[in-house]
Amino acid sequence: MDSKRTKEQSDLSRTFVLGAWSVDGDSNQLIKAGERFVIEPKMMDVLIYLCQHIGETVSAEQLLIACWSGTFYGDAPVQKCIAGLRKKLGCNAKNPSYIETIYRRGYKIIAEVEFPTTANQVSERQSLQKWTKGSPYLGLSTFHQHHSNVYFGRTKAIVDVISQLKTSVNRANNFLLLLGKSGSGKSSLIRAGVLPFLNSHTGFSQLRVTQYHIVSPSQSIDESPIATLVHALVKLNLIHTSIELPTLISQIADDPFALKSALKDIPSEKNEEVKLEQSQQVKDYKLLVIDQFERFLLDEDLTKANKQNLVNCLTILAQCQQLLFIAILRNDFYAECLDVNGFYELKDQGKQYDLQAPTPVEITRMIRNPAIAAGLSFEYDEKTEERLDEILLAAAVKNPDALPLLEYTLDLLYQQRNRENVLLLSAYRKMGGIEGAIAQQAEKVFNELPKSVQACWDNILHALIQVDHKNKHNVTARKVPINFFKKPDEKKFIQHFLNARLFVTLIQTNTGEQRRYSTEDRGYSAQNIQFISIAHEALLQHWQRIKLWLNNNSVALHKREQLAEDCQFWLDNHKANDALLNSKQKVLDAQGLIKSKAITLNDNELAFIKRSKRYQERKKLVLSFAVIALMGFSILTWFQAKQVTKERDIALLQSQKTKAISKFLTDTLAASSPFVAQGKEVSLLDVLIDAGKKLNDPTQNTYPAHVEALLHKTLGLIYIDLGKIAPAEQHLSKGFDIYKENQLEKDEGYLGLLFNFSRLNNLKYGMDDLTIIKETIDVSKTIYGDDHKDTLGALDNLGSYYLNNKEFAQAEDIFTQVYQKRREFFGENFRHTLYSVENLGDLYYTQQDYKQAEQYYQLCYEQWLNKSGISNPYSLFCLKGLALTKLANGQYPQAENLLTQLIKAATLVYGSEHPEVLEANHYLAKLFMETTRVKFAEALFRQTLQARTVVLGGNHKDTLETKAQLTQLLNQHRTELN
Repeated sequence: MDSKRTKEQSDLSRTFVLGAWSVDGDSNQLIKAGERFVIEPKMMDVLIYLCQHIGETVSAEQLLIACWSGTFYGDAPVQKCIAGLRKKLGCNAKNPSYIETIYRRGYKIIAEVEFPTTANQVSERQSLQKWTKGSPYLGLSTFHQHHSNVYFGRTKAIVDVISQLKTSVNRANNFLLLLGKSGSGKSSLIRAGVLPFLNSHTGFSQLRVTQYHIVSPSQSIDESPIATLVHALVKLNLIHTSIELPTLISQIADDPFALKSALKDIPSEKNEEVKLEQSQQVKDYKLLVIDQFERFLLDEDLTKANKQNLVNCLTILAQCQQLLFIAILRNDFYAECLDVNGFYELKDQGKQYDLQAPTPVEITRMIRNPAIAAGLSFEYDEKTEERLDEILLAAAVKNPDALPLLEYTLDLLYQQRNRENVLLLSAYRKMGGIEGAIAQQAEKVFNELPKSVQACWDNILHALIQVDHKNKHNVTARKVPINFFKKPDEKKFIQHFLNARLFVTLIQTNTGEQRRYSTEDRGYSAQNIQFISIAHEALLQHWQRIKLWLNNNSVALHKREQLAEDCQFWLDNHKANDALLNSKQKVLDAQGLIKSKAITLNDNELAFIKRSKRYQERKKLVLSFAVIALMGFSILTWFQAKQVTKERDIALLQSQKTKAISKFLTDTLAASSPFVAQGKEVSLLDVLIDAGKKLNDPTQNTYPAHVEALLHKTLGLIYIDLGKIAPAEQHLSKGFDIYKENQLEKDEGYLGLLFNFSRLNNLKYGMDDLTIIKETIDVSKTIYGDDHKDTLGALDNLGSYYLNNKEFAQAEDIFTQVYQKRREFFGENFRHTLYSVENLGDLYYTQQDYKQAEQYYQLCYEQWLNKSGISNPYSLFCLKGLALTKLANGQYPQAENLLTQLIKAATLVYGSEHPEVLEANHYLAKLFMETTRVKFAEALFRQTLQARTVVLGGNHKDTLETKAQLTQLLNQHRTELN
């Protein structure tokens, strides 16, 4: 192998065929039989760029960035080049044969283009500024503005983002939501892509940023998001200087509209005249960027009201005339952000840009252009005819979402280059390719450490990794203050990983957060360096040592995060006793954390555990005295047994009367319930309304308290079956009030109220309330014991609660346990056993294990069909699960057939306005959308949205989901039309 021999694949791309012409980019010539034209180099760059994007419409702004590096303002140089090219190629603008103008969008090559082999997937040979500042690849670090000379491959995204900002300005709402997957390069796009153009002397596309600030979650560790926001606005000189900041922050936390009066009304600055052929005024703006927006808005310390206030503040800023506002959000947190009141409206009134994975051409530029700028080349093996850059390209194209791994691999190759600045095939193979590079390097760095330093592994990893206690699969990197690590061996460990570029230091500057790989960087004192973090979450996903550590410590980590939340609640409540750990098991778990080597607790958490333990011991002592006193009281009252027995008999007789009256009314009204009627035409509302009036009329209601409560429970149950939320809630709440006001015993009737309230919560909110569930379990155990069908039903509700919160392990444990007990006690075909089968289907469907989900739904549906027919609501629940599984698998004909069948049967059972019918309509519309039947999808989405708004309310999550789907459909359709 000859390491000196390298070939620039980009040279091949500059020799190709365009229609009847041969193009020689090296000599800037267009060649055709009997004709040969030499064109300007810049004109050749434009032609090559257009040909490399054949079939695409390339905007003038995109050409300015790609071929002029944004130096010129306006599109005059582009128009000149296009006109010159058409003249040389013999192309008429009105009847084009080579370059077509797409009105208000750009230019497109319409002639046939033939590149040799795969040369169209390579970088153009534009004039690149020389890079002399070390590696042109940033590894796991984010690109910043000073890296713009080696930031390549995102030209279209840069133009698109600037275009979206420009559109948002015209809509008087300057908010842009930038969405993308983890590791897709969202932060780098803004910092090294968009900012250099907008922050330049001339600006770009009529926008110019004179001052900017980037907010990062690490800056708000010790302050609230509102405070972070206010301090950012101060740095942008947007807050009146006469205002005291602590007072303002407090006022805004209570009333977000206080921000409006605190903002300066800054007049437009007089722009320096930029005289161009097409004179257009450049408008000056300040720019605020919130990076990792999910950590900002979804901060666990924020209440629901806090989050809504924060969104209200952001909405005010979006309407600020002199401010451009960008929020950078990971895709997987988008749905959770939509649950925050006001966020959907903020996004809807502004603009949204979804950053896609880079194309092969773009990945090629990411690989090759930095190398050209830095004077590097890629090794070519004559024997195997393998070229390192081609190998890298092939590997990256297979997984275009793994940009951090590609950058890290390239950076390692740079560190191991030879004297001739050639990146080596042997080094690439040794590190195990792109996916193996980061894991192999991390393991190597770890093994280089002395055993005493390696022993710090548990403490350091625990500090730098965060596991969501609500979803143990959600593992993220945590930023930790550097002074957290005090031991010499810990500092050696961290410095070693910093030197290997696997850890990073975070430094706050006037324009946001800066990342460095050493705590000894010149120009930054130790007190300026605020945080240490893992360089990129790709390390968490690919290093086997971390995966093993997480697996071995998952239970302890889960409990530790739960303890952190409990401790914070205690601190927020001024260390009140009733905010301490409220069970013996929780205290024992917390003491176990103290003993765990993998867990490090702070002083507040240790004090919290100590106080909780003392509190539990005091409660135990008080309980002991109470038991002794109760025993004495029992002996004393034994002598009154005869009188008590007589009174008990009277109470039992009264209870029997109560149950008899309740059963009579239940039998009378429940005959019309859809769970009994099963598709027969019934009209209940007049009967129910009349019954409710009589029950609430003191002149007609002569029932004892027990009877009255049970009648309210019965009416509430039937209203739930009919999907009528408001009257159901009214009757159930009244039933609870009667029990409370009359201090009635928590008997079977009270248990029935609890079960019905769980159903109401699921209907109203889409999930149950944990307090209600726990009380249902406790009351059922008290009345019936652990293995009664009602107790198992209450446990089922707890499993569903965990499922709704994506705590899959807890849900599966409960569902499996209940299923096994039901099969043992009641048999395979008992209706409660079938509830468990449906729940297991829901569990696997939510985890996208559609194969298992389909098996459970099919079994459940067939059993209910045999027992009760299609008109039983439980048959319909399982039919719905089966239909949605087919839809998720892309089995559209089967899914459409099942959904149509479901809607028809459910309409007969419930009525057309019932939430179950509306949900089936929503998914049928979604199926139409996915099968490109736009008109049918739009009509059904609109119909469903209108009905859900009336039945469930405009802010119900189901209503918002339909609204979001309709918006997405309309946006997609609009894009296709354009």
